Amino acid sequence: MHRSNLTAMSDEIEDKVVTSTRHSVLKETFLRLVSQDLRSFGLGARTVRRGSLLSFHFSLGEISTSCRLEAIKREQIRRVSAESGFINRMRAGGVTQLFIDETRLNVNAIEPVIHFCRSPEEFALFRYCRMLQSVPAPKLLYRQIAALVRDHGQPGAPLMGIFGLSSPVYSMRCRDRALGWSDTARKENGLKSSMQLNICMAVPPYSSLRGAKLIAAIAASTSSAAEFERRYGNRTTHLETIVTTTATGIHSPIFNRIMLRRGGLYRRIGETTGYSSIVFSRETMHSAVALVRKHDRQNAPDTDRSIRLLKRALNLCCVPRERIVRLGVVKGIYLARAQSKGDWPSLGEILEYWKVRELPKATAKLARVTIQTSIDNCQHTARQD
Repeated sequence: MHRSNLTAMSDEIEDKVVTSTRHSVLKETFLRLVSQDLRSFGLGARTVRRGSLLSFHFSLGEISTSCRLEAIKREQIRRVSAESGFINRMRAGGVTQLFIDETRLNVNAIEPVIHFCRSPEEFALFRYCRMLQSVPAPKLLYRQIAALVRDHGQPGAPLMGIFGLSSPVYSMRCRDRALGWSDTARKENGLKSSMQLNICMAVPPYSSLRGAKLIAAIAASTSSAAEFERRYGNRTTHLETIVTTTATGIHSPIFNRIMLRRGGLYRRIGETTGYSSIVFSRETMHSAVALVRKHDRQNAPDTDRSIRLLKRALNLCCVPRERIVRLGVVKGIYLARAQSKGDWPSLGEILEYWKVRELPKATAKLARVTIQTSIDNCQHTARQD
């Protein structure tokens, strides 16, 4: 196969892929980093230079669940380490006072209120909370709504959690099918009225009270729709759909069975194909940026969609990109949809539903855990005596 100044060969023998491309320093750096990343997950990969040719050898295989979880953990640790200066400044400034201890929480008085981020201080608090996520979420891109949810029913209005909406991804077949976006014009118009729920989390002790389920519902409320219209709406553009994907696996306890509507506020409409950049290190992604910038002679900022950037870099090296970028876990895709303009649940409806349907289940479970812990402690003490 010949492409302008690029020569490539692809051979698949059983479970192996071998490709060749014309050598450049940027390509070699990128492919060696890709090889290193893949080997760290137990996959066979190596990059070999022979004169003016650069060969990439890759053994196909699956990454185990434990390896994927380890990658997520490593990325979370890396992000916290990279943001350690910011985190320390926030703690020195008293950010921990904005959280409440479970012993001081009056469960019956919980009253969530949305604070859409406007000031630098609010955005800093939003950023701080993102560092608490066990599964790192991507940055909000393009159109974006960042929100804090605070409990005005407690002294000091402690933080309950956060959610972040941003522009939806362009390519999502199951979403397009579910919404009837059968042609480009319908899709382009529909995307203007859609947002992606990229961040949805509750902080302790609310996380133990099904608080993430509450915040997921609040993200699809009349308040969020009003904020969207204030920022991005017009006479014909209103918030009509919200799409989100699960953090791990196909099913999500957060989005499943929020029965504010028949069939649920969010419905699972499909699953991802496993695209993920979590396997690849920051060094690899920076190398991809350098390669794409050099070849395309245009900016390829690392704040853009990481998968799109990675695909382009692999294409330039004539590596079968689908084999490389689909090593992530398959995730469920959920959709919330307004039946008509403004047809989203209000904060009052959401809170009433949560207190009647979700909070009792959470408190009952906590009570069982507490009782079982007390029994185990008593048995342990008896054995020691």
